[in-house]
Amino acid sequence: MVNGSLIKDLRFEYGYSKSEFSKIIGIIPKTLVRIEAQSDVKEKYITKINNAIGVNLNNYSLNISKMPVGMRIKYYRMSAGFSAEDFAKQLGVDNTFIYAIESGKRNPSPPVLKRICGILNVPVKKLTCVKLNRHSTAGERLRYYRVLNGLTQKELAERIGETKAFVSKAERNLFQSTKQIKRINSIIDYLTNSK
Repeated sequence: MVNGSLIKDLRFEYGYSKSEFSKIIGIIPKTLVRIEAQSDVKEKYITKINNAIGVNLNNYSLNISKMPVGMRIKYYRMSAGFSAEDFAKQLGVDNTFIYAIESGKRNPSPPVLKRICGILNVPVKKLTCVKLNRHSTAGERLRYYRVLNGLTQKELAERIGETKAFVSKAERNLFQSTKQIKRINSIIDYLTNSK
């Protein structure tokens, strides 16, 4: 059974407004609003969407974690009901900045990412692309937790009494001595406990 929220997810994933999506599938926007609110969507609409988008809705599921950061931001922005213009005003930036981030032409800095998450009420880790696994290096873990805390390399360096160059080298795994690795692990502990 295909429900309206699945269709809404598909629309968000492709980044279409209601009017754009309605035009593509050949229905009026009012009908799309009704479809997205339904728990059981009529087969004729499922067929129209499948044919227009080339997606089998019966097998479709949204996987936000595989989307680039910009697409995730757009997804959560649209889910929250913000137009790009309203979101830009909330964030205190120009519309072109939002479009550049959502299209992947720019990446938000950690402080901007943290503000975006605050406005959208989304945890930072839902928007970061860095994934940790059991093979992650100390540098990868350091970068992950720094970004998760919304800090630039310079801000982290100031907090821990190191230079920006130290943080940069640590994130690139350029340190080899046991003493340096211990220092990096203690910084990671500091970051994981400050969240």
